Amino acid sequence: MPSRKYQSGDINEAAAYYENNLGFTVDWGGEELGLAGISKGNCRMFLANSDYRKECGNVGPVLIWLNLKSKDEVNVNSDVRRLLE
Repeated sequence: MPSRKYQSGDINEAAAYYENNLGFTVDWGGEELGLAGISKGNCRMFLANSDYRKECGNVGPVLIWLNLKSKDEVNVNSDVRRLLE
């Protein structure tokens, strides 16, 4: 099942918005960690602040993580990505 990570200015505010307005559950993390996991049904997302991303060396406006079930799914995803480049 895919997982997505979005940059956020304040993890606690962002997580509260997703929880209170969109019906997500805050599963773990918070502003102190700089990263939080939220979920709703089969959808899981990670919210990350700029400090967390800086430490990891991540760049770009949006970083997307996909959690896939098998190596075959990873290979298909890589093939699709190459076609889009």
